[in-house]
Amino acid sequence: MADGRGTLPVLGDCDSGQILDLGLPARDIAALLAHTPDSEPSPIPDLAIWLRAISGPDRAVQVTGGLPQQAGQRSGFLAGRVGSCTVTMRVGTQGLQGRASHDHDDAQSIWLGVHGEDVIVDQGCHSYTLDPAIRNADISSRAHNVLQTVAAPRFGGRLGSINLTMRGAPTCSDAAVTSDGNQARLTAMIERAGPLSAISRAVDLRRAPGGYELDVTDSWSAEESIELRWHFGPGLRPELVGPRLVEFARPGLLSELRFEGQDPEKLEVFAFDFSPVYGQRLPCFGVRAVLAPTPHGSLISRFRIAVAGQITH
Repeated sequence: MADGRGTLPVLGDCDSGQILDLGLPARDIAALLAHTPDSEPSPIPDLAIWLRAISGPDRAVQVTGGLPQQAGQRSGFLAGRVGSCTVTMRVGTQGLQGRASHDHDDAQSIWLGVHGEDVIVDQGCHSYTLDPAIRNADISSRAHNVLQTVAAPRFGGRLGSINLTMRGAPTCSDAAVTSDGNQARLTAMIERAGPLSAISRAVDLRRAPGGYELDVTDSWSAEESIELRWHFGPGLRPELVGPRLVEFARPGLLSELRFEGQDPEKLEVFAFDFSPVYGQRLPCFGVRAVLAPTPHGSLISRFRIAVAGQITH
């Protein structure tokens, strides 16, 4: 799931579990890569030295550079990489044998990294705060890039030992990924999530002139108005330039988002706090599209990613 610079997306709670701060960012997997059989001899991060000291020098971490061609419903995540772009989607079963203490209502939500920068993101999770409003907002479907009703988040949650958890939130009944380095396709299906049913998502990442294209094709059935939210990383400021078109001022990353298929009834920009690591909040922006009830809905969110100097074929 890590991008080309070895940085993990934030899917679920973003506490690294580290008690000691050894100078390596919590999302950086360099310490794990240093334990692989074909790792670079130097420099070795301090965290890797510490891990090796407590685990023994004969223990290697099995990490493969290849991506799985297929993933069933038991897999928690899908990932595909094309050039400098890495897209990841949350699909699978909830952790801790279904207790979901660290899970969010984020099945089918995606994360896109470009050149090691966060482009399409989830809201993250600020901390294990006892403030129920902050905690509930971070883990609900409203903080993720998923289809849900306008009336309410798609799952209400269940009380855990201290606060609300997403135990019982919808997960994908079927999921798969194909990737050959030039294009990647991620697919996932949710049978039902509240008033929505037959929720299908296909994510296609490919090279395009001047950069890349990312198409997210959603289909669903619902008797209520629904919404789709897209959350964008730091420095990406969306501007509405038409009923279906969004443009971005910052060059070199996202250049535009175009909606195709069902016409949005409403399109608006919203602000949110992004937590890329535990205990941090950064002001960011997203786009919310509201769609009318329909027994057979379909919408394509088409992202243009403009990367300066990108060689395409």
